[in-house]
Amino acid sequence: MSHFNRRKRTVALLCLCAVLLTAVAAAGLLLAGEAMTTDFSRKNLPPCAGHLFGTDWMGRDMLLRTLAGLSTSVLVGLLALAAQARAEQTHRAYLYGYPDGTIRPEAEVSRAAFACILLRLAEDELPEGARVRFWDVPGTSWAYAAVTRLAGLGLLPFGSDGWFRPDAGLTWRDFSGVLDKLAQTEAGRAAFPVLAAAWSEKTLAAAETDETAAEAVLTRAELARALNSLLGRCPDGQDAQLQAAAWYRDNQDQTAWYYADLIEASADHTCRLLPQGEQWTAIG
Repeated sequence: MSHFNRRKRTVALLCLCAVLLTAVAAAGLLLAGEAMTTDFSRKNLPPCAGHLFGTDWMGRDMLLRTLAGLSTSVLVGLLALAAQARAEQTHRAYLYGYPDGTIRPEAEVSRAAFACILLRLAEDELPEGARVRFWDVPGTSWAYAAVTRLAGLGLLPFGSDGWFRPDAGLTWRDFSGVLDKLAQTEAGRAAFPVLAAAWSEKTLAAAETDETAAEAVLTRAELARALNSLLGRCPDGQDAQLQAAAWYRDNQDQTAWYYADLIEASADHTCRLLPQGEQWTAIG
């Protein structure tokens, strides 16, 4: 109860501060003209009933000038915060590790796992709709919510025969088919605008290696690299905060090609985009 009351007091204090700042900013804007009015007949007056803060050497009311100055400071601060918020990006983790402290870069990705990854990327943006159920994805399945929701929106090109085959490996052809759905459907474009806009056959070819055939199954590392590329996520393996998030014991080698991509994919963070890559500003 005391924790709850403390939270209420904190919220009330924040609201009061917001009201005061708004009042100061509004008063300064409304009185800006009057604050600049000069009257040499009343210059350098001490504080009095008519001028609570006195006047300056040009006879301008110091209280009005103070309010005008505070208003300018508040507005500049708000603009700076808005610019910083606009410059910063929030990246949501979409690839989770395992209870044993590993992330298993070389493990293959299943269809069910990919459905869960897509849901994590855009769960808040996905509209509600009818769900499509499959014989081999029962309500007790860990992937049931993701598979039925995405299939109901027409975003998964699997299971036309009623069988989803959740444990089947996700091939590059499957990956291509899902991205085609995201780009071609209204729900896909709305929930995954970056993926839908970036997708093309050329992009897939760039994501694949020379040895990768269309029917090859993606590993977790390959999927992280492909999705990061399509999403415009550019992790800098030398970033100090990114390195601080390297908590998986099988992803400690900074020379591995997948090192930064797996950290990028597995940690919620905010960042700024710099020429050399992302500069992380916060984790979690």
